[in-house]
Amino acid sequence: MGKVISMKLDKTIIPSVRELRYLSLACKTTSPLVLLTNTNIGNLKGQVDYVHKHHKKACVQLEMIDGLANNPTAIRLLKQVFKVDAISTTNIMSANAAKKIGIYSIFRFFLIDSVSLSRNLTILKNNQFDAIELLPSYCSIVFYPQIHDVVNPQTTFIAGGFIRSQKQINKMFDHGIDAVSTSDIKLCEFTDR
Repeated sequence: MGKVISMKLDKTIIPSVRELRYLSLACKTTSPLVLLTNTNIGNLKGQVDYVHKHHKKACVQLEMIDGLANNPTAIRLLKQVFKVDAISTTNIMSANAAKKIGIYSIFRFFLIDSVSLSRNLTILKNNQFDAIELLPSYCSIVFYPQIHDVVNPQTTFIAGGFIRSQKQINKMFDHGIDAVSTSDIKLCEFTDR
């Protein structure tokens, strides 16, 4: 079992890099974590190295890595070869496999309807993840209390999807959400430009 990295995400705006041209800006944010989405195995190592060079943790959205299967071997490769610090995934087995070998594990789920909520509450009762990302963000405030009641109190809550304003972000933070992820780089907080 690997030692999982610890990460303090307290009122953090996590940059989600969908286009490579925003990677350098994402590394200038105050967030300790940079989420790499829409990447592929050909450029992933270079992106992770760049993030680490800027003293940040690199997180990948597992389902968005082109050319990488979603299985235990791939999870080990992410740690051993690509040096990924965290994964974000909708796959329970992958999230658990990552946590087991010391990768920070973010389980993301979509609040589509009452069936999806019920199913995900059962998943959360039977598994422990480092963080939970609730999508879309506007549903996170409504369902946060109910979800919070079934998880480990140390679990980090992230809201993602349709983050459009600082006012919306502040409202989520006021309601207990620890962090938000956004591809809108203008909403991130910067150390310098």
